[in-house]
Amino acid sequence: MGLVLFALAFISVLYITKKDIGDITNINKKIKHVTTNINNTVLLQRICENIPKRNDEIGALASTVRLMSKTVYQSIQEILQINKEKDLHSEDYNLLSQLRSQAVNKEILLREYYNSYLSAHTESASLTKVSDFYDAFELSSSKLVILVGSLNDSSLMSTYISHINIGLMRQLIRLSESIKLPLAHSMQELNKNIADNNPKSILTSVCIMIIDRKSGEVEYFNAGHNLPIVYRANQGFDYIECRTAPVIGAHTAQQFRSINFNLEPGDSILLYSDGVLDCTNAKLEKLGQVGFENMLHDENFLSPIETVNSLNNKLKKFTKGGSHTKDYTLFLNSAC
Repeated sequence: MGLVLFALAFISVLYITKKDIGDITNINKKIKHVTTNINNTVLLQRICENIPKRNDEIGALASTVRLMSKTVYQSIQEILQINKEKDLHSEDYNLLSQLRSQAVNKEILLREYYNSYLSAHTESASLTKVSDFYDAFELSSSKLVILVGSLNDSSLMSTYISHINIGLMRQLIRLSESIKLPLAHSMQELNKNIADNNPKSILTSVCIMIIDRKSGEVEYFNAGHNLPIVYRANQGFDYIECRTAPVIGAHTAQQFRSINFNLEPGDSILLYSDGVLDCTNAKLEKLGQVGFENMLHDENFLSPIETVNSLNNKLKKFTKGGSHTKDYTLFLNSAC
């Protein structure tokens, strides 16, 4: 009797496990189908309807994939509709101005909402080169997500891709948190889908930090982005000398990971894009890493807003009579 019960239990576990694996494989295929058929209404509807419906963690994953695919589809349709209503030349500048004004509004909201411990600023190289993006949002009552990213594309399309990147990364980060999936795994799946469907080889570098403001613990993920700076109270600044993943969109096979470290009260994190280092003065000299470090030495990092404004003013002073050929972004978070 014991052997019979054991055999039945084993068969039941095997059946449940096989079903879970099957559903996860199915969801993964759906994600790939969504990325390749995002503009096909009929196929997208069929994909969404066939995603498994369950009341557990896998069901939560399926529900999020369904919501994400429909949200991205709607966003792309809105963008396509805007394009139909605009002339390609003069009206594109108006459209870019509208998109950039949204970023400015977001910046104002950031300053008002997070006020004492967070500030960000993006300086665009020109109306036709808007390739940097950043975001900040609360993951829970104690966890804050900050990210800065950059594209290797400077066309009008880069602005659209930046907005879509923010939406996708928000969804994936929240999904990772809800089902306790390591952030690097979600970002690796995003990379696979982009790399498999990337005919123009548009690459995305991004640095993401999930900060627990109660414990000070930070989960750090860096896909080919500039090394961020940590300012330690009474110790000065240093780099986080580690990239945990390759740039997104290049290859599907490489492994992604994240690391953890801790912040103490009074510490700060400075994220920035490569446009900062590429700023050029009137003598055609680039600022570079050493020049940027020299700008940081007399900053006390007591106020994120004052520090970001001060660094931005220094960069503008440096490029007076020269130029910056890329967007640059500064993003500073201070630990309470």
